[in-house]
Amino acid sequence: MASKLADELLKEILSPPLLVPDELFADTGAVSAFSKAMYSAADVLAVCKRWMRVATPALYQTVIIRSTAQAEALAFALKCNPDFGRYIKKLRIEGAFGPHLGKIAPVSPNITDFCLSLAIYSDARVTGLIKLMIDINPERVILTTAPTKVLRNDNHTKVLKALCVQISEWTNLHTFHYSSPSDHGIDGHVNMIAECDLYPVIAEALAGTPSLRTVHLYPPTYPRENYWSRPLQAFVELSRSPAITGFFLLTPNSMGYDVLQRCIPSSMHTRLRIVKQKLEDSIVPQNFRPSPSYIPLSNTAPATRSAILSRIISHAVLRPAVKSRSRENVETWFDPDYFTWKTAKSLLSTSRSFFDLTAPILLEHVTVSNNAAQLSVLRRYLEQFHVAPSAVLSVQINASPTIKLPADAVPTIMRLTSLQSATMSACTPIIAALGLASGPALTRLTIESRRCKEMNITALSQFQHLTTLCFEDRLGIGTKMNFTGDLPPYALPCLRVLNIHHGRKLLQKLMVCGCVVTSSSFRRLRKRSCAGCRFWKNYTSIYEHASVDEINADGLPVGFCARHGRNLRHVGVAASCRELLTACPGLKTLEILEEDGAPSRGSWECGHATLTELKLNWIPGPSRSRCTDKGDWDLFFKTFTRALYPSLREIRFVNNAYEIWPVVIEREIKKSPWPAFAATLAAQGITLIDHSGRTWRQRNERFTCP
Repeated sequence: MASKLADELLKEILSPPLLVPDELFADTGAVSAFSKAMYSAADVLAVCKRWMRVATPALYQTVIIRSTAQAEALAFALKCNPDFGRYIKKLRIEGAFGPHLGKIAPVSPNITDFCLSLAIYSDARVTGLIKLMIDINPERVILTTAPTKVLRNDNHTKVLKALCVQISEWTNLHTFHYSSPSDHGIDGHVNMIAECDLYPVIAEALAGTPSLRTVHLYPPTYPRENYWSRPLQAFVELSRSPAITGFFLLTPNSMGYDVLQRCIPSSMHTRLRIVKQKLEDSIVPQNFRPSPSYIPLSNTAPATRSAILSRIISHAVLRPAVKSRSRENVETWFDPDYFTWKTAKSLLSTSRSFFDLTAPILLEHVTVSNNAAQLSVLRRYLEQFHVAPSAVLSVQINASPTIKLPADAVPTIMRLTSLQSATMSACTPIIAALGLASGPALTRLTIESRRCKEMNITALSQFQHLTTLCFEDRLGIGTKMNFTGDLPPYALPCLRVLNIHHGRKLLQKLMVCGCVVTSSSFRRLRKRSCAGCRFWKNYTSIYEHASVDEINADGLPVGFCARHGRNLRHVGVAASCRELLTACPGLKTLEILEEDGAPSRGSWECGHATLTELKLNWIPGPSRSRCTDKGDWDLFFKTFTRALYPSLREIRFVNNAYEIWPVVIEREIKKSPWPAFAATLAAQGITLIDHSGRTWRQRNERFTCP
């Protein structure tokens, strides 16, 4: 099919993945916008020779140089095909990459946009960059990736001096962008100074450029005390230029009129534009008057209008699927863990028609609470909107030994006969009532301890189609709970997933069941002593007396593994051990939940035939001795060979408290051991992935001419 398309059509199809958006090319952030690239745009050209011929102009239109190898490769390509240089219009250099940059400009006469970084260190080779600046005549110049410390070295001084000289020589220059401030500030301090303050010589050079029309500036995010008490030197210099018609001050903070009077020279006021403010906007919104008679989609049929608005509202009220979202502390009749409370309340109050559309959607996921008024509202709405039992999909029951439900709570629960999911406390009467009502339909049950001292697990035998059982113990008292009663061997025949937090006694009761558990997650208490008290990490309560003697080293009971190990496919434990891998011969996914763990070869040298994914919550940062355990990590990753782990495909760090990949500039890559670790695993066919799903895209460390 592609062979029948004309070159003009094929060019339009292939250009989108090759063209770099201007907002990325002109990004002025301290971290490169290209540091998280997941793929190479040049892959499109490798399909066939025709695609390469048609798409080459789009590939060369925007060139990003971020390593010495890339600079060498570009210089070699232009030497072999000088005509390619005519396609280059935008050039971004994120460092100083040797003499090869000087070979680009003579064959690239059409460069209009030039982006460079002043993060030049003493080991950089700057002759090529300086020659490049001399040979080009851009229309727009952008500074990017501001350094995190004040640089004082000869190479940095040479580049800064050359830039100031060339600013006055560039006759086509009409737009200049300063770089935006670093998140970490200068020299590790909170950002209190901007790049225009660091290099006033740049402002002097810009003020003397007759062709310049627009300057984009960034004030510091957190200015030091008295920063805005007087006019800034850079602003004073720039205001002297009559040629500049627009100053764009990009700031996330609101700037009042008094600040503008103090720090902005009067000659700059009429040319100043303040943009990207969070608290105020430079554009005043129009004042629309309310119209009580307004009906959305009034020109459509009522049934069609209701269907469209219901679909929109159902998406608007959903809570975002955030990994660690906090529970909203509100009392309402719908489930605030499933719906956004503020949005739902706003839609219910908008109009009668919106209320009639929103309420049935919210009734799909309800809350039965101890608040008699809210429970009465729930019962009334269920009757008012004629909600069928099959329409209510989940319920959250707020009850505990200290929180008693109203008398009509149980009848309300009993009418919910088709629930798919339920969350409740370990209150035996409530569990029994739910089992009588929705036992044949419920597939997911979450039980929370909520200070309950005792639970009769016999009530669980009513849930014949339960596939997922979770036990949550946010208060850390699950080891003290008494689980009475027994389950018959035929109970919970469909159970596949167990997620147990601090509930070993519950596990002992569940081991007699004939269920086929394929996924399980177990957490153990992690203690830290301080002034005679034991602090339980990830919990807000402090207990002076607690015991974890009954939980073994990996948090997973040996008896449970012995009975269900051959069926387990997905397991989450505090720490791994040889016994776990041996007892679970069909394991597919293993997640290590402990954050303070460290790499150790002992638990992994036995290997595993079917393990395909390993998830680590470890924080692989500097250890308590303030040094990175590079040697331990190296030995750990070298353990995962194809002979020991023939099915392993990826090792994933799921904790977002640490970034394993370096900021992708040549200097940081050389200092980080993680690209080497990724290469070690890649040689065995294993991918190393960070918490955001990024893998390391190997750059050429050395360019070799074909």
